[in-house]
Amino acid sequence: MAQLEPGPICNSVLNRQQLHRSTRVWEGSRRINKSLKCCRYDSSFWSAKNEFDDRVMTYIQLAGFDGLSRLERIHLDWSLITAMVERWRPETHCFQLPFGEVTITLQDVEILLGLRIDGMPVTTVQMRTKDEWSDICHDLLGIRPNSNSISGSSRLVMTCLKNPTPLTEHSTDEDVQRMARLHIMQLLGGTLFPDKSNNMVRLCFLDHIRDLRSANNYSWGSAVLAFLYRSMCRAAMGNANQISGALILLQLWVWERITLFSPNIHSLPQDLIDRPRAARWCTSKEFGDVASHVLKVYRDQIDNMKEDSHFKWRPYENELDELPDYCKAGKHVWMTKSPLIMYEIVEWHLPDRVLRQFGKFKQPPPANFDTGVDLHKIDGRGKRGTDWSTRHMKYLFEWESREENVVNAVADDDNDQTWLEEYERWYSLIARRVITNPVHRPERGFMPLASKLEHLVRVTHKISGMAREGLEKAGNAGEGYAAIEEACVKALTLIGEDRRVEIQPNDDIRPQDDDDNGGGAPPRRDARRERRREPGNDPRPRRGGRRKKVRVDEGGGAPQN
Repeated sequence: MAQLEPGPICNSVLNRQQLHRSTRVWEGSRRINKSLKCCRYDSSFWSAKNEFDDRVMTYIQLAGFDGLSRLERIHLDWSLITAMVERWRPETHCFQLPFGEVTITLQDVEILLGLRIDGMPVTTVQMRTKDEWSDICHDLLGIRPNSNSISGSSRLVMTCLKNPTPLTEHSTDEDVQRMARLHIMQLLGGTLFPDKSNNMVRLCFLDHIRDLRSANNYSWGSAVLAFLYRSMCRAAMGNANQISGALILLQLWVWERITLFSPNIHSLPQDLIDRPRAARWCTSKEFGDVASHVLKVYRDQIDNMKEDSHFKWRPYENELDELPDYCKAGKHVWMTKSPLIMYEIVEWHLPDRVLRQFGKFKQPPPANFDTGVDLHKIDGRGKRGTDWSTRHMKYLFEWESREENVVNAVADDDNDQTWLEEYERWYSLIARRVITNPVHRPERGFMPLASKLEHLVRVTHKISGMAREGLEKAGNAGEGYAAIEEACVKALTLIGEDRRVEIQPNDDIRPQDDDDNGGGAPPRRDARRERRREPGNDPRPRRGGRRKKVRVDEGGGAPQN
């Protein structure tokens, strides 16, 4: 009996598969069936938003957060976010779906949330004591937190930002600006950059919003995307049980592009003028005919996803003219291949891997690009006061050249589709196309079927190829081969897999008794377990134990117990 190969067959791109979350899903780990805890702390902002003073909203608009502040609170689907993280690849900064690579880009950030992307990077941190930060909070926010409310001289407990003293008609302009900064800090710490503490905000943001009129000069959009990339990279590896970052951006991106998971909108909001694209989802939604809140269902539907009917490459294409100008101001750098920077975080934006998201372009197999394992290891722990603008100087220069780094794309005229066949062949070799193992049969709950269907499709495709080869060799005497091939082709066409008929089958079905390590890479080895199996390799005593007796054969053989 043959077993489905989930991929990758070739490890040239996904070189960290054994550490990836999808490997544990394939192995059937029970712990991995729990959804990630999604961190956010923004309920106080959204519940009070409708009562904001118009004078405050004016300053929030000047600072560049007007579009975001005019949305509503959208509930997160933890299972949906978890299912997408299982498809996220730190090696490419893309989601690997069954048909190709897709990702969240600078275009999505600007259109959906209305945040500026073409501006100065959010970097540079000044070293300050708790007392100094307390004084700054008093000057800029109108509150004076005690030392217990400031963690590590760099983060503020967000409960300090709740229930501020209301403004009156006699409040000064300075009071109004303080209130505007306070609400912006709630957005930054609760919606855009929530960390795993789930109730802290970085005090260094105050340096960038001190002057509210110049706060809009910063590329808040690229910083948000960098932070989200880093959060997904970490959650996709190892045994993570929670995820932070602008998860509302991820969920909105899914609703816009993956029709399998898009809720039904009964009627669009009436006041969409001058609001970002995400505002269309701030209304009543119907989930009756789409999956919601069940991780196994999401996995199964993604495993069975088809490009033509389930994914929108360009959902904004026909509605760009209706969006406000601030949602299109950075259009000239939407396709820049540049580092995204947010203090200690540097993550690469790679639009050359998803050209079809920007227009009707041909997508050749992209060149391998190192997203930086070392970069992923850099965080702010134990590095208080580090001048990140100096440490990341070369990446800052790259960002300054973002217009020169815009990738070139070739239009797809529909006449020559060889590029698509080349891409599909490449992708079938390097991708992790299937998440769920068809041999697993849960005793209760949802029974996944997509991977079982994929297995049958690949076997049928393989038989079709073998019959075609037999027919070519047998010539006129190969009527039996012809009948087999015809039956396979009809079966594949009937279930919408006719494109596979045009592609030569890969040897991606392996014997069941082969080492099932989840695809391609060598199996993991536990060094501690190996030492326990072969204690003779190290005759030194374990800590607190006795020296093991070791006997060496006279013939000079290996030590034996």
